Amino acid sequence: FPSHDMNLWLHHSDNLSDSSRMLMKEIGIPIRSNYSAAEVGLIGFECQETPGYYHVAHSNVYVEENSSDVIKVFNRELKRLIVTQLHSYVTPIIRYELGDYGCLHNSCPCGHDGPTLSNIYGRKKNFIKCLDGKLIPFTFYSKPINDIVDFDEIFCYQPRVDQLVIELASKKHILSSQLDKLVTYINRVIEN
Repeated sequence: FPSHDMNLWLHHSDNLSDSSRMLMKEIGIPIRSNYSAAEVGLIGFECQETPGYYHVAHSNVYVEENSSDVIKVFNRELKRLIVTQLHSYVTPIIRYELGDYGCLHNSCPCGHDGPTLSNIYGRKKNFIKCLDGKLIPFTFYSKPINDIVDFDEIFCYQPRVDQLVIELASKKHILSSQLDKLVTYINRVIEN
């Protein structure tokens, strides 16, 4: 994307890698993300000065943490997030646990004096548990995998702490060279 044709990349719906953020910065395109959920709409919007921190849209939602459900990811304590939608007219959404984990702060490092979220990770089911007990966020996308192996369906799960299973449904025979590339890709995703 030529930088003069794009003023801003508004990122939605998944984790944004540091490498993607750096690439866009190098070509002069600022990135802003938001944090939302289908059930309640906008929850927070990314700080312009402090990437990775989200100012809570406190006119739309009230956010709390469930202190009894704490997990440790990359040496940070994350708690399950709870939201209350302030403008639900049909069905009240009160103290709703989205299943997402993150950190809630009273203010942002930029000086914003209001509720701010950071280290937002998705559902607990999207983590891989390591042998040492650590949890690693595990987000992979079907397009890069489909570039390696032509498949119709994919299913991934961790039945044991020492095993990650990826099942592919494909009409074509999968070559050993494709499997090697797939293992390399999955290892790269886990290490990021």
